[in-house]
Amino acid sequence: MRSARTLNLVLIIVLLISNFLPTVAPVSASPQAFVEPQRTPARTVDAAETVNITDTSFDPATVTIRPGETVEWVNQTAQVQRIVGGVPYRIYLPLVLRDAGGLAQRNYGNDDVTATPSAGQMLAQSDGWGSGDIQPGGWFTHAFAAPGKYPYFLAGSPEFTGTVIVQGEPQPDFEIGVAPAARTVIQGGVVTYTVSLTATNGFTVPVTLSISDLPTGAAPTWNTNPVTPIGSTVLTVTTAAGTPTGDHLFTVIGTGGGQSHDVQATLTVESSTMPNFALDVTPDSRSVAQEQATSYDVSLTAIYGFADPVTLAVGGLPAGTAPTWGENPLTPSAATVLTITASDTTPVGNYTLTITATGGGITHTDSVQLSITTPSMPNLIVQTIATDPEVPVANQPSQLQVGIATVGTGHAPADFPVDWYADPPMPPTSTTPGDGVWTQRGLSTHGVVTLTTAYTFTTAGTHVFYAQVDRTGVITESDESDN
Repeated sequence: MRSARTLNLVLIIVLLISNFLPTVAPVSASPQAFVEPQRTPARTVDAAETVNITDTSFDPATVTIRPGETVEWVNQTAQVQRIVGGVPYRIYLPLVLRDAGGLAQRNYGNDDVTATPSAGQMLAQSDGWGSGDIQPGGWFTHAFAAPGKYPYFLAGSPEFTGTVIVQGEPQPDFEIGVAPAARTVIQGGVVTYTVSLTATNGFTVPVTLSISDLPTGAAPTWNTNPVTPIGSTVLTVTTAAGTPTGDHLFTVIGTGGGQSHDVQATLTVESSTMPNFALDVTPDSRSVAQEQATSYDVSLTAIYGFADPVTLAVGGLPAGTAPTWGENPLTPSAATVLTITASDTTPVGNYTLTITATGGGITHTDSVQLSITTPSMPNLIVQTIATDPEVPVANQPSQLQVGIATVGTGHAPADFPVDWYADPPMPPTSTTPGDGVWTQRGLSTHGVVTLTTAYTFTTAGTHVFYAQVDRTGVITESDESDN
């Protein structure tokens, strides 16, 4: 005979205290007296961050500071406010239907009621911090010594919450990058990527690199692995004839010094059994100074009888640069040269250039890096002073010869003066005009030029000549003391 079972309706009130973060002191289950700190009578402490108490929220709701720094709260409302450190606890009222054995059969609801601290007590408090009454227009400051997260709320309006994040000293770490972000390869072909590692906060540990999610038949090899930041290596991906076509997103993972970071790149594999062409641009990166030019070699390789003209274009160039092509369009298999000329206004920095090749309904792209640097400064000097003949005759025509050169790593881009002096009473300075002056029309890097002028000595004896290059400082030089 089946025994009867009685269902009892039980109303259970569960009091839950929110867990505080590890850096915050635990909360007592029973109310505790709140010791009101004294309000700062004047702003005597420089606050690292300021939080405004508005009618709708804390603004900003989250601030980040260093250990020992201070946060200031300013009451922008028309009411007296009080800040409570911690998280307000909540009372949950679930209605649970249980059988005689105490097993829950169904939960009929969960009414959420937030407890509000009374005027003299706090129901939840972390680390004993909080404000007294903050008058309208008043402020409260608090310094945080230890790293961690410190939540808080507004007494009387506990739905207003905020967080102070105290960050400790930054730890040594590294960043990982890959360039270009995408490559295209024909089945059975080979492509390369450059993987770079940058150290932060003194990171010096070797980083081991690995690959995941390459398509079937694609094999990676490294030029160098592991790599110690700051450093880079070349990743070579060799595909097979059966490597699946399509776009394949793979991940490069770097692990070292207790840190792990990754970066993604795309490998696009195209069929090797249809007319096609391959695009290759070398080298992967170039560096050029303002007002100088550099070049890349661009090659197109025909596959399965591809014979259509291909038009080339370059994108991503910085302002003030001018690209020129040796030949464009061209029909594979063929090669051309892309020359990039930077002006004096081209912004210094690193740029990713995308070369696009389009022909026969097919488009391929390749990416290279371009670094624009400031021009290397020249150093102008006077190399030689001589006469022709070597021993002149008084009152007979002769020639004065002055040799100048650039011995720095840059060129002189503008006209500059070269002064000469015959028997001056004292060595000339930059403020002393010469007895004669030449105007030199610029000078190339490591350039050498000899300037001449007719000169007749009127007396026999010993004569002293000086020469001075760029006396007026037209050219900015790496060394202005040896002109």
